[in-house]
Amino acid sequence: FKTGEHHMLDVQILERRENYRAPVVPTEIKGLLTQGDQKDHHPFLIWDVSEAGLGLWVATKLKPGDECRVTIAQPFLLVMDCEVRWCKRRHDAPGYHIGLKVLENFKRLRGLIDYVAKHVGDEP
Repeated sequence: FKTGEHHMLDVQILERRENYRAPVVPTEIKGLLTQGDQKDHHPFLIWDVSEAGLGLWVATKLKPGDECRVTIAQPFLLVMDCEVRWCKRRHDAPGYHIGLKVLENFKRLRGLIDYVAKHVGDEP
């Protein structure tokens, strides 16, 4: 699939990761991140997705090593346990961009990647 003028699979990502990331239109997929005893709820937008993890845009700062549960209701129900790998303050908008490593449910994550690949660039 294409993002701008480049084919995503042709873009080499020079970071410490094993998988390509597929960018997601931030308004396309939303969800809820919960921590601890499930009392701490944080809404999020998905920024990007790969075979092993997610990039999220959240309002709350999280610490690397924190475990959390990600719940997505649309385009289909998806619940995944994850670990925060990094958290950076966004400079172009309020909030934080966080990187999550998915700890389980990789097959369902593949379904999300396929959905994003199919719908990237679609007009609303």
